[in-house]
Amino acid sequence: MDNLDYALQCASPNNPVLLVGPPGVGKSARIEQWAANMGLRLLIEHPVISQSVDYRGLPAVVDGSAQWLPLGGLKAICDPKAPPTAVLLDDVGQAPPAVQAALMQLILARKLGDMHINENVTFLLASNRASDRAGVRPMLSALINRVMVVEVFADAPAWANWAISQSDIHPSVAAYARFRPDLFVNAVPDEPMQPYCTPRSLHFMGRLVRNGVSNIDMLGGWVGKATAADYSAYADSIDKIPSIESLLANPKAVKKIKDHGLLHAVAALASRHAERRSDAIVALAEEMGGGWGLVTMSSAAAFHPEFKKTPAFVRWAMAHKDLL
Repeated sequence: MDNLDYALQCASPNNPVLLVGPPGVGKSARIEQWAANMGLRLLIEHPVISQSVDYRGLPAVVDGSAQWLPLGGLKAICDPKAPPTAVLLDDVGQAPPAVQAALMQLILARKLGDMHINENVTFLLASNRASDRAGVRPMLSALINRVMVVEVFADAPAWANWAISQSDIHPSVAAYARFRPDLFVNAVPDEPMQPYCTPRSLHFMGRLVRNGVSNIDMLGGWVGKATAADYSAYADSIDKIPSIESLLANPKAVKKIKDHGLLHAVAALASRHAERRSDAIVALAEEMGGGWGLVTMSSAAAFHPEFKKTPAFVRWAMAHKDLL
């Protein structure tokens, strides 16, 4: 579990959270996934394109008295019958000061104009850092003091564990991220208009690879040519080992593979067969042994969660309690 998971566990109606980190680390995507897992309705607001009146409402006469009425989808969070909801204020650091000031009433006083926000509404904010050259303004100290601030970093192994479960990302790209734990440490390039590797851009590159694209210039358009060339060399090395189908048919052949990068590839590629070849995957994990067997089994379970309910997995888990 990384610090973003911990931050989301802490988020609640009484504990608004501000996630701060570089572009492309998955702040927004992880919040969307968290809201879905928690069964929360998710409303996404973009303060950078909003006016302060959007978070106060418009004046109107109601039953002979003047009131501030909320606008658009935000009106729903004042409905006492509304379902549990998460509100993501995305790229809040790029919002002008007047809009940031309007958000203070929303988050601390939990009011939208003259209406009270439902007590089952959780606020989450996300922003890049000023050093990321992403147009972030100095945030109002009073707003920062109203939220729990959590700094989020790109983590290649954590991203790989997620990517292995995604059918639109080629498994070799997830294995590459496991093999290169320092993959996301590079800062934003000094030269403008240059692509660089982040969890988001590697996800898009993984989609291209999944669709059969291998051209380094094309892949480099997402992650930079140096990273694309390094991945391409890694992918070429995978082609020199036996196919995953032959390894599942003859698991003992995996003993000949000593390179750690290639063993990561075997685990990732085997995961795609978890639904129909559970016994073969367990046999392969047994031959790989120890930590590599655990990597193989956890990859299969990540791609196909029902794999953990198969008799083969249960037998393996009982025999290897020391690894779990």
